[in-house]
Amino acid sequence: MSDWAEYNTGLPVNHASRALKPFYRDGKIRSGSNIGFWEANLYEPSNLLAQPTADKLYTYCARDTFYFDDYSVMKYDGTQSWKWEFTGATTVIGANTRTPKVVYPSAGEYDVKLTISNSSGSNTRFIAKMIKILPSECNVDTIAGKSLKMTGDHKIVSIPAVRKLKNAQSMTVMCWIKLADKQQWFTQLVSNWGSNVGFGFGFAFQGYVPTTNLTFSWKNVPYWQTSSFDLELNKWIHVAMTVEPTKVTLYKDGKPWVYNGDFSNFDLSETPFEIGCPVYGQGGTFNGEMEEFRIYNKAFSQAEIREQMHLIDKNPDSSLVLYY
Repeated sequence: MSDWAEYNTGLPVNHASRALKPFYRDGKIRSGSNIGFWEANLYEPSNLLAQPTADKLYTYCARDTFYFDDYSVMKYDGTQSWKWEFTGATTVIGANTRTPKVVYPSAGEYDVKLTISNSSGSNTRFIAKMIKILPSECNVDTIAGKSLKMTGDHKIVSIPAVRKLKNAQSMTVMCWIKLADKQQWFTQLVSNWGSNVGFGFGFAFQGYVPTTNLTFSWKNVPYWQTSSFDLELNKWIHVAMTVEPTKVTLYKDGKPWVYNGDFSNFDLSETPFEIGCPVYGQGGTFNGEMEEFRIYNKAFSQAEIREQMHLIDKNPDSSLVLYY
């Protein structure tokens, strides 16, 4: 169309639009207002426009998987198709689907090309150097002593969403820590507050006083929950947390403490993790050192915890989804 045209068939009286957006997949225009939602066919068909996107554009770890998606202008008319091309990739899963998964071999910059098609034709978008693999920070250390040191100064470490936890029915988190001092209430070793279960693994609330009691946070678990583990200061201690549908188990140097309950239907794959973060607006950040931090998408047994705590994973278990 070359000019504006009135287009309001079926629009409710007093519909004050707060957001007006095209929904190209179904060929619709949608308007949300204070009195409801209105939808109509687009005034005319839209030209195809390929638009690739990904869950991240760079990483400091060559092992990371890139999760691509398509937010193109294209109506799904039953003939829609995708063709992705990833220059230099070592692994591509789903090159002819809307949501491929890609792994690259090493540091560098990589091109991405997407061609979309439906009954109206096709369109291609090429983005040079769309993906960057920066010098890796997730390799096994070549020099002993390269631990993460945090000083409780309100700085945290943010980790992008771990997509490999999608559909996980159980999980394991483990690491070595050395406390420099007692921790502020609600300080967490690792957390994912944006998830559907409010996950946290860290230190207890025992009143507004510093503590060394190891505990965890989860939806419908009392916020004052404590465990039998009070950790020593200035000593390397291995801690772990496993989640199964009917229980959570905490470990201190391979010794378990169990909390029974309903821990099914969790999803920690869509929101970022944070290391050293407190409950928002409460407590403080982690004060100490951390090493060999790992997350697995299965629950380890006590024997597996004891075995893995003393290993550096050059050839890790296939369930390992995050390793620093």
